[in-house]
Amino acid sequence: MSSREHLKAEHQACHEKMRAAVEQLHKIEQYTLVGIGAVYAWYAAFINSPEGKSPPDIGAVSNFVLWIPFLMAVLGTARGAMQRQYMGSLATYLRSVEVALFAGDEIEGWENWFAKNRKTAINWIFRLILWPGLVLFTAFVAVQSSAFKFEY
Repeated sequence: MSSREHLKAEHQACHEKMRAAVEQLHKIEQYTLVGIGAVYAWYAAFINSPEGKSPPDIGAVSNFVLWIPFLMAVLGTARGAMQRQYMGSLATYLRSVEVALFAGDEIEGWENWFAKNRKTAINWIFRLILWPGLVLFTAFVAVQSSAFKFEY
């Protein structure tokens, strides 16, 4: 296998890894949000059910269950950050492969083009607001429910 063939194979493999990493990041974010929503939906249904009406049951459930979304938000945020860090490292390596592969060509490769032309500010602002905001929101709900005394 020549050096150029090796670079082409490496380029293809890196693109596949990046595609899989982006898909994995989307799944992490999607499943975190859906999981948090599912816990809150279950809790809302539980407190309005006959089983959730008795004060001893609802207090114990509230103190435990409403911390689950907080933990999911923290873990989803951390796992998403780790995935984005992996993608950044992979993108850096892929750019170096593209420089070697496309040396002298008019094409610069996707990662090199994307690094120059992407709009990162909106993506970072979105993630900077969404994930820490979600962690804070879920913590607020859990703390408020723990402090709230149920009286019937």
